[in-house]
Amino acid sequence: MDITDRLLMLLEVVEQGSFAKAAENRNVDRSVVSKQIGRLEDELGVRLLNRSTRSFSLTAAGAEMIKKATEIRELLGDTLRLAENYHQEPRGTLR
Repeated sequence: MDITDRLLMLLEVVEQGSFAKAAENRNVDRSVVSKQIGRLEDELGVRLLNRSTRSFSLTAAGAEMIKKATEIRELLGDTLRLAENYHQEPRGTLR
């Protein structure tokens, strides 16, 4: 899993409001999600979430990362739609 996947996973955790719901959506164990978010924090060298046993909150850095993750998700969606358009439109010279 690369940093983009981890950022998108963080975004999903925040949008769903829990690690468990994000894990369920991805069909993985909750501990996998937690470990991947931990790895993301290690890679970036900054704490993104303040965790307690029952909840979490975003740090200032986490809030900024969520903004960027949202932009990344939109850009990836745009890229996929652009690629699909090339497959749907006829190409070449008609004779």
